[in-house]
Amino acid sequence: MIRPQDIVIAAASGRQSMAASFGLAERFVLVSLRGHFSRESGTGGETANLTLDVQSKRGTVHNARLATFVGVGINADLVASIPECDARKKYMFDSGDKALLTWTSPDSDEILWGIEVGMVPARLIE
Repeated sequence: MIRPQDIVIAAASGRQSMAASFGLAERFVLVSLRGHFSRESGTGGETANLTLDVQSKRGTVHNARLATFVGVGINADLVASIPECDARKKYMFDSGDKALLTWTSPDSDEILWGIEVGMVPARLIE
């Protein structure tokens, strides 16, 4: 069972499009995603799809799309909790792998974003 104190939170923030990667120095499972988007100024596009991919240490032929979150952005935050049974299967990352979150801003220069991921060392749930 995953305990709250076992979760390692990592964060990134930026302006324009997102390409943020996260990982641990050991095998890990991804257990949560949380993102917020805000408009700095102006008007324009507000949402876009956010993707979650494995960035494999074995090279691009081993990269894989794990999830696509549709319509994420202004007034449409990302909040996802990954059930423990799924985390052990689909969301297990090897040491050296990265979880890559990508979001193409529909209105560059005006949208700010912040993203947090929760990761647990695999040894604590295996």
